[in-house]
Amino acid sequence: MFFITLSASFAVLAVFYFISAIGKQKSTATAVLNLVLILITAAVTAWIFWLARPAVGFRYPALWLWALSMTAVGPFFAGRRINIFYFLPLTAVALAAVVMLFAGGKIIRSKDYYSLMNNKITDTESLDFNADVEPVDLSKLRLVDQQLAGQRGSTLIESISGLGSQVELGRMSIQNLNGSFDIVTGEGETRTLSFDNELVWVGVLHPSGAFKEKTTPGYIIVSSQDASRAFFVTALNGKKLEINYSTGHYFGNNLQRYLRANGYMMKGITDYTFELKNDGRPFYIVTLYDKTIGWNGPEASGIVAVDVQTGEITEYSIDEAPAFIDRIQPELFINRQLNYWGAFTHGWLNSWIKQKDVLKKTEGTSLVYSGGEAYFYSGMQSAGSDRGTTGFVLVNTRTKDTRFYRISGITEDRAGEALENAKGVKEAGYSATPAILYNIGSRPVYFCTLKGADGLVKMYGFISLKNEQILGVGTTVREALRAFETALINSSDSLSIDSSVSETIMETVVSDITSETISGMTYYYILFQDYPETEFLGSSDTFRELKWTKPGDMVRITFPEGEQKTVSLRDFDNLRLGLQ
Repeated sequence: MFFITLSASFAVLAVFYFISAIGKQKSTATAVLNLVLILITAAVTAWIFWLARPAVGFRYPALWLWALSMTAVGPFFAGRRINIFYFLPLTAVALAAVVMLFAGGKIIRSKDYYSLMNNKITDTESLDFNADVEPVDLSKLRLVDQQLAGQRGSTLIESISGLGSQVELGRMSIQNLNGSFDIVTGEGETRTLSFDNELVWVGVLHPSGAFKEKTTPGYIIVSSQDASRAFFVTALNGKKLEINYSTGHYFGNNLQRYLRANGYMMKGITDYTFELKNDGRPFYIVTLYDKTIGWNGPEASGIVAVDVQTGEITEYSIDEAPAFIDRIQPELFINRQLNYWGAFTHGWLNSWIKQKDVLKKTEGTSLVYSGGEAYFYSGMQSAGSDRGTTGFVLVNTRTKDTRFYRISGITEDRAGEALENAKGVKEAGYSATPAILYNIGSRPVYFCTLKGADGLVKMYGFISLKNEQILGVGTTVREALRAFETALINSSDSLSIDSSVSETIMETVVSDITSETISGMTYYYILFQDYPETEFLGSSDTFRELKWTKPGDMVRITFPEGEQKTVSLRDFDNLRLGLQ
């Protein structure tokens, strides 16, 4: 890129100079001075482009800025022969740039902006969240956030003497990993890692300075369920890892600069995500995009997979992208397009004046996994609202196919605030990590970890998307879930923590009963003769007869019969006691 920009800039400026010199004698000193100044100007321009690494295609502003700067500076090298005609190129480029600017304006192209998402969105009453998003396996809840994964990875690096001063851990990204491979850890231990559709955080090592070793010795894997399950991978299947290209490398090994120099100078490239193939081989996945509305309306058109060791570049269309790639659509593009779709449903003028049916996305976007697919989640709310939502969207991160569920509720931020204000959490001063949406008991439920000032997880919390009063927190996931179940029982919500629900009422005999106290709440676990393999749950705060119940008592129970082995009681009546 540097030499191309240098050559182009020098050529344009030299044209101005030589046109002015036709038929005119100039001293050798003057000619040399002008040519040196032209070379310096061209070199400065090339250096700026080399640092910024922009796309220079027709639809990208960098090309126009370069043309404007060259045609503006060029006349000053024309000497005394300068006249109005030397500014004609500048005028032409400036007018063309203005045309391009207005051609992509939202005032006249609002329908095109609206269509960026509308062509991919499904917004019908028939959408069924429970059918579309599989119930979460509670053992696979994401308990480790990006910050904690980064802390754990940095600790592994620093445990190797002298390595921390040479390298640093890049941005951790989450992905679904499904495979088995042999590694050598930073301590020299040989291990076999196996992942069964497991969410993990991965991050590559960068040089910690421009003049440090350009090759780094590997990458980090941290389980999203258990921060102690973390690995510094220095060799893969018997071969030492040598990372030569990344977003944190310098000079020609910087990934963006490397792509610009290898065929992608005039192409839109963005969203650099470090990912592993299922055999452990490390790659950077980079989105290719085109501008579709003047200088605006960027749309993903494919990806390139860059082998961070060899530098091999493989380009794929969206449909051809390998299955191990979780994300193709850049989050920034999706966020903007959701706001365009919400704002311009009745045109640009309505978005400012009447604001009829105008929606906006909530702050923040989270990543949701279901059935091996990744989705961007975001709430949608009416213009002017800052607390509640009219629904939420799930956007497929590969195809951009979008489903809008008109289920009103609270925002992700509000969910975090409510959990932070829960009893025991507020007093401890814990802060909630960004809320993640799950299907729990056929309903959308937010889950957060609650962290102390040291950045470590102290508690866990569940909260209903539809009702912020239904929440539960605890020092373990089980404890938080039990508290959440109790809140459900005490509410008017008739569903259970299950994937398929049918309510059953029956009389049966208690075969065994035990209890435990968690955070001041006593929970009772009961076995009934008719359901010997199912554990039933209730609390004395909800059903006061539970504390007087004994094995052998005849009871009448109501419960949601489903697939879970632990079921929350909806109603409980001990026929021996008659305390109802």
